[in-house]
Amino acid sequence: RRQAQLPHAYTEILFLREDNVFWGESYPRPIVEPFPTSQTPTVVVDEFCPWGSYSDKIYWANPAGAAVLFFGDSDQSFRDVMFAWLSRGLKKGGGDPLQTEGWVAHWLANHSVDITTK
Repeated sequence: RRQAQLPHAYTEILFLREDNVFWGESYPRPIVEPFPTSQTPTVVVDEFCPWGSYSDKIYWANPAGAAVLFFGDSDQSFRDVMFAWLSRGLKKGGGDPLQTEGWVAHWLANHSVDITTK
C-alpha cells in the first residue's frame, strides 16, 4: 500500500531480521545480477534453519512475494493472518505450535509462492 505512494517502484526487497550470512562467494550479488523479473510471487530464503523449515531471519523477494510474505497491504489483512497463525497453532498443538519458521513455510506454500533457498 505504501509503495503505491512512492514516486518509484521497487523490483526487489531484502528483509534482514538480524545478522545472517546469506550469499556464498559463488553466488552473484543482486547489484551485479538483479532479482529475476516475474509477476509470480517469488521469495528467496536462507537455507540454514536449525528448526527444519525456512529461516525467519532473511528474505529476498519481488514485490508480489513480499506482499504474501508480509501479509497483504492493510491492517485488516495483517490481523486476519495473525488470527490464522494462532488458529493453526492451537489446532496443531505439541512442541512449539506457534513456531514462526513453520508458519512461514505453511503460509508461502499455501499462496503459490515460488520459493528458492540459498
